[in-house]
Amino acid sequence: MRINSSNINLSLRNLILISFLLYSCSLFEPADNINPTCIINHPENLMQLSIRDTIKITSIDEYGISKVKCSVDDNITSYIIEDTEKPYHLPFSFLENHNDTLTISCQSFDYNNNKSKSYSISVRINNDINPFNGYHDGDELFKNEIIELNQIMNNFLDENISWNYIDNLNRITKLKYRNINIDTIPVSIENLSHLSQLEFINNNLSNLPNSIKNLMNLEIIRFQNNNLYEIPDYISTLKNLEIIDFSDNYINVIPDVFTDLGCEDCRLKILKLQNNQLKFIDVTAFNFLEILWLANNKLENINITCQSNVWLQEYNQLSPVLTLSQNNLCEEGSINSDDDCVDNWEIGVQNCN
Repeated sequence: MRINSSNINLSLRNLILISFLLYSCSLFEPADNINPTCIINHPENLMQLSIRDTIKITSIDEYGISKVKCSVDDNITSYIIEDTEKPYHLPFSFLENHNDTLTISCQSFDYNNNKSKSYSISVRINNDINPFNGYHDGDELFKNEIIELNQIMNNFLDENISWNYIDNLNRITKLKYRNINIDTIPVSIENLSHLSQLEFINNNLSNLPNSIKNLMNLEIIRFQNNNLYEIPDYISTLKNLEIIDFSDNYINVIPDVFTDLGCEDCRLKILKLQNNQLKFIDVTAFNFLEILWLANNKLENINITCQSNVWLQEYNQLSPVLTLSQNNLCEEGSINSDDDCVDNWEIGVQNCN
């Protein structure tokens, strides 16, 4: 078979020509290897901000900006906000923030996914609406919202109607509501995952939502002077609790699982249950208790341990660590202990003669 060398040479020349033309065309295509620019015009570095504000960005790129993205970081959590259209204004809220400073970092992206250098600033936060009333940051607004929520729940039985306005306050650490006649705690209180202290004192609560069991950071709970008839079982799962106060209610029995709070890893130090309807309580599991108030119940029997810290503290009649007065502990053997540490006068048991 004869091979025509002229045909081979022609094909080779055509291939070379096509490759050259393709390469030449690529030389004239603009290469987008230039990153966009991004500048935060507002707020300025170290500026003091209040409840709400807007991040204002200037961003330039020859081929256009696809989006601007900013992160807001308070050293606990960070969240991202974006804008895709000019002017690049990104509103955000400091209502739920408890820190004094925030870091804001922004970047721009062009349509070829080139990104600018990160532009960062720090801002000071002063979001106390009224710094002299004892509430911190957004707590005062939360108080108003939860009162409104309580009224709406009574009327419509739908907690979600107004909770949508407050469920972003997930960094609030303390709630203290006294003397404002709240009769219902919304189930969605579990959204406040950073709560360490929960107080509803002198209100009108008749039950507590099961969702409180999800607030694993709770250290203090006070439900003094409400209309509660029981302590929920789930309280025993909140191992970080240091103070429990259910005094001045109508509680007549303690759940068996309550003794789980006497575990070695538990922290319970103060238990106040005075002015209830209790007939029996077993506190032998609570060696680490420093204060135990059980006065003015209907106690007929109590199991205590002499290993408890309450016996290691000097008795103070004005501020006793253990009170049992105004009960029915007159019968012999009604106070059961594992040793001879019981002094009826010191622990406040009334004279039964």
